[in-house]
Amino acid sequence: MYRRQLERNTAAGKTMYFPKRRKGIIALAGEMGNSADKIYSMFSDADLKFEDAC
Repeated sequence: MYRRQLERNTAAGKTMYFPKRRKGIIALAGEMGNSADKIYSMFSDADLKFEDAC
């Protein structure tokens, strides 16, 4: 949604300004994007033991 504006402003050397509400949404989106990696790391690093299936 903001990609074009962000690219234009970044190329022009402008600093981006987002209202507090949008900053919060962007921060939550970043956390959500990292969640899958964090969950995978927790399970892959854990020493889980399972009983035999048979």
